[in-house]
Amino acid sequence: MLERSRRLAHMATALVVVAVVGAPGAAAADPRPRQGEWWFSAWGVDDLMWPISKGKGVTVGLIDSGVEADLPDLRGVVLPGLDAENWGTDGRRDLNKFDKAGHGTAMASAIAGQGHGTGMVGVAPEAKILPVLAQSVPAYIKGIRYVVDHGATVVNLSQAAPMACPPDLQQAVSKRWSGTPSSSSVRATRAAKEIPATHRPTARASWRWAPSMRN
Repeated sequence: MLERSRRLAHMATALVVVAVVGAPGAAAADPRPRQGEWWFSAWGVDDLMWPISKGKGVTVGLIDSGVEADLPDLRGVVLPGLDAENWGTDGRRDLNKFDKAGHGTAMASAIAGQGHGTGMVGVAPEAKILPVLAQSVPAYIKGIRYVVDHGATVVNLSQAAPMACPPDLQQAVSKRWSGTPSSSSVRATRAAKEIPATHRPTARASWRWAPSMRN
């Protein structure tokens, strides 16, 4: 079993992060990121990305611990998805057996949070989340197939492990995306490489992130 290292800043670093954003759209006045969301300024999200797109028309496949879809920050954002572990949900419950932090919900908020409740605003607040509850490699593979077959153009699978990407998981990634119409924009892991990571702009994290995002 892969040992999961959890940090909110993982949102841009995943085994699979495919395609980019949606069609251009006018930037709305609200919601606005709260002060603690340092990545908005560090990555130029509101200055560079939002004038082009806030994710309208994009479906993000989120393969994780499930998502608490009824939270105010996520209401109306989370689509019915898949429980790849057969635990009796449709992905719209966060059942994280590794910890109680609600990682899938945190990731969904970081991606498409609406700024209500906790005030968390996602980098793509006009996108939709297609959740998959998956806590094992076979479930990750099933989840990748599911979200791609159900319209996801961005797939987020946040995983850290002290070993290379399992061959069957790598095969699922490569096979699923190699035949997509937008394959020229696809980036997937060819091998798992450890790289330095940070969870704040000036602080090195206590963990290292594995997958390479380069072609």
